[in-house]
Amino acid sequence: MNVLEKDHQIIDFHTHLGDVCSGCYPRKAVPSRLGFVTPNLLEKTSHNKILTQVIGSPFFPKSPLISSAVTSASFGNSSNLIAEIKSNGVAKAVISPIEPFVSTSEVASECQRYPDQLVGLMSVNFAKFTVQQIQEAIRTQSKLRHCPGIKFHPNLQGVHPHSEKAQALFDTAEKEKMFVLVHGGITPIVYGDERRFSVSETLIAALKPFPSLKVIVAHVGSYFRTDDDFVEKVLQMPNIMVDTSGVSPDVILHALEILGPERVIYGSDWPYGTMRYSLKFVREAVTKYCSGNKNDCETVLARILSKNAEALLS
Repeated sequence: MNVLEKDHQIIDFHTHLGDVCSGCYPRKAVPSRLGFVTPNLLEKTSHNKILTQVIGSPFFPKSPLISSAVTSASFGNSSNLIAEIKSNGVAKAVISPIEPFVSTSEVASECQRYPDQLVGLMSVNFAKFTVQQIQEAIRTQSKLRHCPGIKFHPNLQGVHPHSEKAQALFDTAEKEKMFVLVHGGITPIVYGDERRFSVSETLIAALKPFPSLKVIVAHVGSYFRTDDDFVEKVLQMPNIMVDTSGVSPDVILHALEILGPERVIYGSDWPYGTMRYSLKFVREAVTKYCSGNKNDCETVLARILSKNAEALLS
């Protein structure tokens, strides 16, 4: 029995329910289906750098991306998520709502159905909430104790990280000792300037005033920005971690080499990614990382797949 199996259970820190991308195209009902998500082309090619750059280009047609997002969202229900975690040896999934498209209450309701396997984060409806309402919503969720963190997606929510409302979110979360899971990189499915609201040069500057706020930047901060040097830029910001969703084994390896296993956490972005491939990419990166030093692979894996998440959720 290895270290991970003996002492820890795998936690997927980045999953979704429903159609979180619905704000990017005319809203329509997405039918809910039972079944497993099919790995996408990027996963099948280990997030090939050239292919990622092509798809991430503002000139790439959006219709295939929208079609893929809708298909994935149709599988994004709690029954399928439970089946996914069971089939991949995952013990628990952390679910991120994105208001106003998927609400905090929707996610909380599903988590109540499966309290041992699902953990829900919160989101705020920036379009409807004032600064004061954002602060109060976070304080209320903090008091409930079962909601340990906040999901913030500047690109999909159309909220600049330097805006008054975003800064209020960071400030209140820091005071309430809640973590923030924030999107990192561009979002190809978004058409306007908002697609770049989470690029490193913007996001990092917005986070600097909050040095004690625990932040996990999704996609190693470089979603569809394979040439970014995000991890070098946050090296001196110890409160910032990264999750491994939606990136190649090489990007994960680079994060391990620069930040160390203590600041890398496993995520899949299910149903927009699969646990099977995301776990495969983490294990590939860890194997390469350990081959170049004296670290024990099982110890490193336990850190990334379990211990870092356990610390944040405790």
